[in-house]
Amino acid sequence: MSGMSIDVVDGNPSPDDNGFVQAAQDALQGEVRVNTVGHMVGQIIRRLGQNGRIRRLRVFGHGNPGSQGLGQSHSNWSPTHNLAVRSGVLQYATKLGELRNRFEPGGWAELHGCEVGAGVAGQLALFELARAWGVPVKASRTDQYVGGGLEGQVIVVWPNGHFELRNSDRQRGEQALARGPL
Repeated sequence: MSGMSIDVVDGNPSPDDNGFVQAAQDALQGEVRVNTVGHMVGQIIRRLGQNGRIRRLRVFGHGNPGSQGLGQSHSNWSPTHNLAVRSGVLQYATKLGELRNRFEPGGWAELHGCEVGAGVAGQLALFELARAWGVPVKASRTDQYVGGGLEGQVIVVWPNGHFELRNSDRQRGEQALARGPL
């Protein structure tokens, strides 16, 4: 049985949302709409059932360096509503770790919020999520738009701390720019 591709999107856009979350909800089909970290993990596990595995996990919502928004992601940066590292610690690491053995070999995760992978905060957040899930995690260092892939400079971080910086666009895909240990 081949793994599933699961799309997660902010399930409760804030009133001052700029349209990104609504566009993601409109563009995706069969997405999981979530509000908090715990809600996301529970919904993914329910979607997978007892033996299902994740091939690709994509999370859509607003972001900033080191933080991927979930519920009311344009205005709510509380730890329960974000995949984030605070003071060097992955918030809700135990809850997020429940997905660790649910990825198939070769699986990966993508965070589609603006600038989630930017700077030291972005690298640290991707590394901590990669360690929690046991798979590579990638995110862009620039603004994002609803579409099939990540835009601009993309950083991929593996659970062992290695990274690859790539240039990405929809026409050419991703091309490696640099790689090494964090």
